[in-house]
Amino acid sequence: MTKLKHIYLSINEMETIKKGLFKDLPELKLIRVDENGLEKIEPGAFENLPKLKKLVLDNNKLRKIDDGVLENLPSLQTLFLQNNELDGINVNTFKTLDQLEVLWLQGNKLKEMKKGDIDNLKNLRELNLNDNEIRVLRPGFIDGLTKLEEVDLSNNKLTVIPNGVFSKSSITDLKLGNNDIVTIEPGAFEGAHMFDLDLRGNDLLEVTVGVFNSIFVNRLDLSDNKIEVIKDSAFDGSNFQFLHLDGNKIHQLRSGVFENVKVTVVSVKNTNLTDRDLVSLRDLSISFNFNSGTDSRQARSVIR
Repeated sequence: MTKLKHIYLSINEMETIKKGLFKDLPELKLIRVDENGLEKIEPGAFENLPKLKKLVLDNNKLRKIDDGVLENLPSLQTLFLQNNELDGINVNTFKTLDQLEVLWLQGNKLKEMKKGDIDNLKNLRELNLNDNEIRVLRPGFIDGLTKLEEVDLSNNKLTVIPNGVFSKSSITDLKLGNNDIVTIEPGAFEGAHMFDLDLRGNDLLEVTVGVFNSIFVNRLDLSDNKIEVIKDSAFDGSNFQFLHLDGNKIHQLRSGVFENVKVTVVSVKNTNLTDRDLVSLRDLSISFNFNSGTDSRQARSVIR
């Protein structure tokens, strides 16, 4: 038994993981205690597990992780805590998980993310916070996470993306869709180099100068907001492969919007725009995708 490497305790009725439960299994690399009625984990429950790489605790009833529960796990790389009832993160919760690369916290009841929650996880690459109740992102909550690539904050209750919160980060895939975002402060994405920036399904009314300037994003998705106005120079200095503006209330795109931006495809499906509204853009090397009912030959003629 002492050489056991994987242990599966899924789909049981375990309510508590007692201190020292696995202490005589130092070779364990994987522990699964998902889909139980788990309500409490005692400090020391995971002691003497120097080789543990993956810990699966999702789909339980955990409301908090006490100090000391996740200590002394020097090899842990993946931690699944999704679909529990966590409503906050203690400053010491993840403090010693130096090698953690993947952290899933989706489907909990978290209200905010602040400095000190996770900023000690220097090797973190993937952070999933989808489907919580997060209303506030405090600047600094990802400071120092230089290897972070994927962050999912979709389906929360965010209304504001503050200045600097994602500036100069290493994130390449950022999901902020289906929140209640009405304001993005200038500098929120300063210096961004991303593959995908997803802001669809929010409550943005306009695109202002200073939010999306001088960023490099393969796909910027602003579809299904309430955007009526895009200010001239709103995208100045930026580089996009795909810009999605579908499902907004835009009725005009002036030439000043795209004068100093590199963009290949702009999608304006299900907006108030027609090909006639884009006559002033005919000299730009941009492909516009219209509503499905628009004559594609007419659309192409506008941008020649």
